[in-house]
Amino acid sequence: MLYPIFLEATRISCVIVGGGKVAARKAACLVEKGAQPTIISPQLHDELAQLRDKGSISWTQHGYAPELLHGFQIVIAATNDSGVNARIAQDARASGKLVNVVDNRDECTFIVPASGCKGDISFAVAGDGAAPVASARIRDEFDRVLSDGHLYLLDMLKRYRHEIKQLPPGAKHAFWEQVRKIEIDTLDTAATAQMIIADHLERARREPAA
Repeated sequence: MLYPIFLEATRISCVIVGGGKVAARKAACLVEKGAQPTIISPQLHDELAQLRDKGSISWTQHGYAPELLHGFQIVIAATNDSGVNARIAQDARASGKLVNVVDNRDECTFIVPASGCKGDISFAVAGDGAAPVASARIRDEFDRVLSDGHLYLLDMLKRYRHEIKQLPPGAKHAFWEQVRKIEIDTLDTAATAQMIIADHLERARREPAA
């Protein structure tokens, strides 16, 4: 069974073993989210070389050796040799690291789901690795369903975060109950969202103490 989790990319240390096209794709995704992965490989694909030249990745020009995993929290095995990938996975698991193997779901302790984002909303879909195309299709459906109203709502909840935290428990519960009832279609502008959230917040403040 999978346990869903989002990682703060800027706070994790990640190593990718492999220097080919697949490794380049994995590295580009991590860099996009703010990580600075290390690549272990004798050679680099052109796309990886470009990332290195920009200072977006670090490169250890070496074949795989278990000691090279020291100090990393996340390991991605992305060589073109399934035997080497399996060995990387075994070494990573033995030292308590999270590992993803690009060519063998059974060797992984985590998988990378189909994901997307709109504004500050991130979402991900995984089918236990069995049907990545189906997961991507569902991801695309989520992307179509998310509207500007969802973004306005999230933005206003962030803006009023401090005030919401200051509410007594009973009032806070009442506030969130009202938020759950908001019709997203009514949040057609940021100003409308602000007015609605401010109104619910004021009503919650008037909620009798429990």
